[in-house]
Amino acid sequence: MIATQLYNYCDEHNILPPEQFGFRRHSSCEMALFAATDSWMKSVDKGSYAGALLVNLSKAFDTVRHQLLLSELRDIGCSTEVLNWFCISSTESNYS
Repeated sequence: MIATQLYNYCDEHNILPPEQFGFRRHSSCEMALFAATDSWMKSVDKGSYAGALLVNLSKAFDTVRHQLLLSELRDIGCSTEVLNWFCISSTESNYS
């Protein structure tokens, strides 16, 4: 339910750029690797350098102010059930 609501919002508002492979339908790690490799090969073929910056965002959620996140999720139309799900592990107020 949560993934569907967030995906629908992002899809309707064209929030995810084409370079974003995660959290998209008909997308995969393999497609991301293919796109990156293709881009690097084109750069090398033109005599340019190719590189990558890899960032681990696995703890990024821990740095987000939860009240702000809940407010944003409510504003984009997430249901009460979704908001309450996000509140389960925090001390935020109940949205029902």
